[in-house]
Amino acid sequence: MVIFAEKKRKAREALHKMTWREKDKKTEEILVPLGLFYDKRRDIICELMNDKSTEKSVGMSSGNGDYETIPFLYKHFWWKIHLEKGQYGVASGGKLTVEPENTQERLWVGFALRRYGKILFIQKGYESKITGFLLGNWSRKKNLSMDVEITFPNMDMCDAFLEGLYNVGYTREKCRIIGNTVYFSFDKSQSARQEEKGKENRSWSQTAVQWSNRVHCKLFMRKTRCFKGTMDRLMYYKEIYPCLYASFLGQFGIKK
Repeated sequence: MVIFAEKKRKAREALHKMTWREKDKKTEEILVPLGLFYDKRRDIICELMNDKSTEKSVGMSSGNGDYETIPFLYKHFWWKIHLEKGQYGVASGGKLTVEPENTQERLWVGFALRRYGKILFIQKGYESKITGFLLGNWSRKKNLSMDVEITFPNMDMCDAFLEGLYNVGYTREKCRIIGNTVYFSFDKSQSARQEEKGKENRSWSQTAVQWSNRVHCKLFMRKTRCFKGTMDRLMYYKEIYPCLYASFLGQFGIKK
């Protein structure tokens, strides 16, 4: 016990003495092979989207997520806005994806992920896909919501999207339009197909996975409570509890 306590003390001291550049390098070594990167300004994990040949994505935990697809027709092409929120293994998170990718008519997209109404983080940008995951945070899908913001290059495209949004099941009262920007909240799927999907009974295996995710989140936060930042926590966890660390990241479902 004395030896282990000394090891923890030295690990804490070493992390506190590391420069941001050294921490960034360590962070890349951990996350880039998984197709991820660390956004230190928001203290969240995001998916790498640069190299399409090696692109990976974080998978939603079975039975604990909401999905929404909003298709709309503009200039003879079908566009789709995909929304996700829920539990991604050992992280609460969300995704917003635009299809098809179009460099001529890029959309400014963003979302704020909320838990019990409190903002966990905000993601925005001129991207075809924005993602964010808060490690060590466990949530039920019903407790998460997304404030979505999409800015279109012109009013015609904005109107086409609004028609698709209303067709999915959203009402005008639940949307706010300012110029070419549409704001709406995604708390549960509005489409009939997704509602039926949500009524399916959750299997025992899904329940076991959720229980395991919740336990791993609690262990991670408890064992690393001496740190505030996600990457400090993760590096400390890797150094002091390598078996728990391997199991922890194993719960963060990465798929190609």
